[in-house]
Amino acid sequence: ESVPPPRRASVPQRPHQTAVVLQDIELQQGGRAMPIRPITARFKHACVNGVRGRSGIGKSTLAYLIAGVMQPRRGRIWIHGKDATNDLQYRRSHTVFMPQHAQLFNGTLYDNIVYADVHSRGETRTRPATPAWTKARVHALLDESGLAGALQGNHDASASTAYLDRRVVHEGSNLSGGQKQIVMYARTLISAASRHKSTVYVLDEPH
Repeated sequence: ESVPPPRRASVPQRPHQTAVVLQDIELQQGGRAMPIRPITARFKHACVNGVRGRSGIGKSTLAYLIAGVMQPRRGRIWIHGKDATNDLQYRRSHTVFMPQHAQLFNGTLYDNIVYADVHSRGETRTRPATPAWTKARVHALLDESGLAGALQGNHDASASTAYLDRRVVHEGSNLSGGQKQIVMYARTLISAASRHKSTVYVLDEPH
């Protein structure tokens, strides 16, 4: 399905090379339109795309829209060439959303990385672990991504998975801010790897 041209900006003629297209989007908060101009933008496939702006301008709201957490007041949202404006499930199934604030619970690091299922509205739920995601596989993913070292602490930085048994208290108060972020990154990577499809990563204020 081809993407029709928007009124204020050109859309790539090859939509399959564009992960996300926003067309004349009007943001809303509390049912009211935000005082900013309609947004038209495109985010290319297989690229790191960033949105900058002062606090309160709507960056998080824009992330929620792409991830299928919220609906725009007006405008259209295209994901991989499909008009997904009114298809929240399509947006949710083709994006992996990492919220700005870490959603952690009582358990081990492994529990929080593998068991945690961040719902589309930012709630944290628990589900049975996917058997394929063993501690060894989780460690391999973290090590390959360069994230394992920050979580290992005094543990041997070899192939040991002992650090994944570290206890995490409610909301991760015994972890540093950077470690919380790494847990969220790891959760995001595993969620994307489990889908076996082209996925758009939506990261709200990654550090």
